[in-house]
Amino acid sequence: TILLPESGDSWKLLGDENTSFDVIKFLKRNKYDAIACPKSLKNGELFDRLVKERRILFTHDKDFLDSGKYPASKTAGIIFIPIHPPTDKNVIPALHGLLVKISPKDISGKLVILTSEGFTIQPDPDSITP
Repeated sequence: TILLPESGDSWKLLGDENTSFDVIKFLKRNKYDAIACPKSLKNGELFDRLVKERRILFTHDKDFLDSGKYPASKTAGIIFIPIHPPTDKNVIPALHGLLVKISPKDISGKLVILTSEGFTIQPDPDSITP
């Protein structure tokens, strides 16, 4: 059984250039607003698009862990997926499991690390007091 987002929650997702088209198709088939970015888009341009469109990025690219260059706090959220191998068989259940357990507002401005075993929502580095 496929669970859908709760009423009123709107997942606007953007897969980076390394995202399988089958992952995007799965998300669309299950009523998520999901698009893939063009392969020619550079990370900085992708980040600007995330901010402008208020989309949540899901990516395998470690570059987006750099909060100095790509602060999740300026976005609707970043989901980093270090699942290996990054096959559809491994990524789709993990991503779907995340999307049905939380709402977009839970990760707004945050970095999420998604593994096969589950996920962690990282605190905003700007909100941590030493």
